[in-house]
Amino acid sequence: MHWVIVASLVEMCHLNGIEPQAYLTDVMARIVGGHLQSGLNDLLPWAYAQQFHRAAVLTLTCSEPPGEAMHQTGRAVARAVGISPRAVQRIWAAHRLKPHRLRTFTDGPKSTNRDSGLSKLHRC
Repeated sequence: MHWVIVASLVEMCHLNGIEPQAYLTDVMARIVGGHLQSGLNDLLPWAYAQQFHRAAVLTLTCSEPPGEAMHQTGRAVARAVGISPRAVQRIWAAHRLKPHRLRTFTDGPKSTNRDSGLSKLHRC
């Protein structure tokens, strides 16, 4: 009878895009490590997949954008993680992230002596 439960978990892993061996290894380690009994629902394959996707979206969002892009786009993140763009938007909203408002500028050429001349003009 217990093999039916394991087979069901393996099939649910396949349906949720999770590698069964990695999932079962991680879940068993969490249970042995003292995971709360009240949080066992978080260890089910569909909830586990959501946690994995959330972590992947947050990691990609906070990383450098590809190429010459100024920020990560929802479609690019969704394509990389394997979820819908709307799911990415929901994760961003839940974490109050607005990647389109982040700007990173590269360091331009270092200033020359010209700056010291400007500072002399503005001294009072």
